[in-house]
Amino acid sequence: MPARALIVAIENYPNIVDFAKVLPGTHDSAKKFLSWVKSSTKFANIPAAEEPQRIIICSDDPAFPGRTHGANAQDIRMALDALERLGRQLTSAMMKGTEATQKAD
Repeated sequence: MPARALIVAIENYPNIVDFAKVLPGTHDSAKKFLSWVKSSTKFANIPAAEEPQRIIICSDDPAFPGRTHGANAQDIRMALDALERLGRQLTSAMMKGTEATQKAD
């Protein structure tokens, strides 16, 4: 089954009280992590068209490379739903392939 990843990069927390409103370097760290994910064996050769479905990125920065979702609670839930949906689709496709192979035997 193809690998999937979820990256959450939230650097700015404008509405938080009694804590730091900015976590400096979070976006830079997430970009480094994204680079590492893309270079890993499971992601190294994925077609560009598949990347947004297999590497889900939630960020408070709309310009974050590869961003697929925002970073509020609802956006992150939607990202998790997308990962689950893809997993279900891949499992279904894999099962259909297994059934076809069994019928051919």
